Amino acid sequence: MKLEDLRKAACLADEAKKLQHLIDAVLNDGLQVTIASTYQDDEMRNAIKPVITAELDRRITKIRSELSALGVSEFPNWMDNIPIESPPTKTEHEQNL
Repeated sequence: MKLEDLRKAACLADEAKKLQHLIDAVLNDGLQVTIASTYQDDEMRNAIKPVITAELDRRITKIRSELSALGVSEFPNWMDNIPIESPPTKTEHEQNL
């Protein structure tokens, strides 16, 4: 890892940790849903939970891929169950640059 990438990696790791805390909150009844300033019931919250956790997981996966691209090879235990996205393949134009 390049020294200048160290700060970026630390910021990415912090962001991933914040996202994981949000997942924990959503799964532990820390989610409140309002529509037009009206709180929704448990049935509505339960319907939304999978969508929110999937999006948060997707964001953590993206961060983990970015960290891997920076050269980070070891991750904290809480990131073990999160896959690393495959990097996008370069277009022919990008390869010729």
